[in-house]
Amino acid sequence: MTSVYIDIDQTNTINRSNINVTCATLKYCHHRGQCIADDHQWKCLCDHQFIGEHCEINSDDIIKKQNNAIHLLKSRILAGGILTLFGFISISIALISCFHARRKRKKRNNLTVLRRITNGKTLQNELIEHINKSQAQQSLSTPIVRLVNARPILRKQSAIIASDNYDDEDNHHHRRHHHHHHHHH
Repeated sequence: MTSVYIDIDQTNTINRSNINVTCATLKYCHHRGQCIADDHQWKCLCDHQFIGEHCEINSDDIIKKQNNAIHLLKSRILAGGILTLFGFISISIALISCFHARRKRKKRNNLTVLRRITNGKTLQNELIEHINKSQAQQSLSTPIVRLVNARPILRKQSAIIASDNYDDEDNHHHRRHHHHHHHHH
């Protein structure tokens, strides 16, 4: 951009002989300022709120647009933040209530299983642990009786129960040796 005059007072300081009559149509300056010849080039002496080489830009408009944009951005960020917060809260509530419901169900299931199975204490503990783990895999509504009668599931269960004092991950071979003992309950 070449030199831009925004100050009205500068009109007085510029030499009057510079103002060229042929430029008086002011179309060059969009009718928003005076046209002057400076080193054989046309230049516009803009009225105070206009800027640009040909006074084509209204600085008030720019400021308004910027303010509107900032305002819009702020309100969007605010709305987005509030929505995100609400979403987060509702998801948390859903998770918590789901978790509580599952814990209640697990407690009931564990009690019924423990009444049926009367082996050593370690077995009971293992069983509680196993039910907690397998809860996700098996549908919660499956009655325990059907679970006990179903051979493949029982085999899976007793394989895990059999490793009494061992970690589940480490000793897969231990389970294979033990799982025959528990078939006949």
